[in-house]
Amino acid sequence: MGRYIETVEAKVPIEKAFNYVLDFTNVPEWDPGVTASRQISGDGPGRGAQYEVVAPFAGRDVTLIYTVEELIPNERIVIEGISDRTVAKDIITFSSDPTTTWIVYEANLGLKGILKPLEFLFNGSFAKLVKRAAEGLEGALNARK
Repeated sequence: MGRYIETVEAKVPIEKAFNYVLDFTNVPEWDPGVTASRQISGDGPGRGAQYEVVAPFAGRDVTLIYTVEELIPNERIVIEGISDRTVAKDIITFSSDPTTTWIVYEANLGLKGILKPLEFLFNGSFAKLVKRAAEGLEGALNARK
């Protein structure tokens, strides 16, 4: 599994940034690698909430089921995604000062089953996906000032 880390700087209060990221139905607004996201279980965003996320990859749409595994308000979100061929674990941490919120976005992405030995071939693509997602998140948050 590859590990990719990007930092986002947003000129919004930490609470606003945290709540926006926690609501994974917002992902298509900021991640150009995601075409759709809908909540499939849970009563709003929060620990245990599940989301069906659709992302095109290697020429086909991949549907991942993401579950919010850990939640520390305004500090940390851990969300894990799984599909028939891929796995993802995003660890998103937040810090701030009076004018800026920083988000460290750590994405751990990998393949499953017979594709796992080929995972190294996708490291460059995975790194680009994470970078584009972080750039999109920064843009979306800063547009919400």
